[in-house]
Amino acid sequence: MNTEHLLNLHMEARTMKEHWWHEHQEPDPPPMLCVRWQGEQAMARYVNVPETSLIVNTIHRLMPDTPLVGIELPRDEMPAGSAVLYITLSALRDGIGLPGIPDPPKDVPIEEVWLNDEGYTYRDGRKEVEMVTIHDALALHHGDLEADFRTNPMSDVIEEMTTYIVRTDPLGLAEWGRAVSTFFKDDGGVIVWNEPTVISSDDPPPGYDIYLEVMKHFVIREALS
Repeated sequence: MNTEHLLNLHMEARTMKEHWWHEHQEPDPPPMLCVRWQGEQAMARYVNVPETSLIVNTIHRLMPDTPLVGIELPRDEMPAGSAVLYITLSALRDGIGLPGIPDPPKDVPIEEVWLNDEGYTYRDGRKEVEMVTIHDALALHHGDLEADFRTNPMSDVIEEMTTYIVRTDPLGLAEWGRAVSTFFKDDGGVIVWNEPTVISSDDPPPGYDIYLEVMKHFVIREALS
């Protein structure tokens, strides 16, 4: 896995976040999701994540008992980010257009997925590990960390940015990389980044990452020559 390429993308995303915050006072830019199909050379087709999420949420609100791509979501809850990701990639795989990618190719395998998103973690590096299946985990919410961060002055929770690259390897399996930077704002409101942590499928750590598991599902092939 080319972790140098991953790290370059991660640093570009950090620069973009700084621009959103320092130039536009926007603290939470939307996730960035890019998909590349087999035969395409460049990662240049981005999903409009906010609009797609709005569509998914609207469908679930109007038809709460209707499974979306085979997933039954809690009736009175909006889909978690991992569920929206799964539904989005399912639609694109099946050739269904979405905001940002109105004309995905039909009958062409997805070759690579790039995702940049923000969340929360513990300052000491602890992670909530949930050893559950993809379908069980899709509807789970992780709002407790955010609530603690925003309401508890003594919170040991910190913000983080995560960049993923997940793609089909030469054997038809999934290779992946993940870069994570925690950050905070100093007394002047300037974003201060901690050094990124980069891991990959070359030496995977223990644990479970639902976003990673969702993306791996869409790039694995039964056979490649």
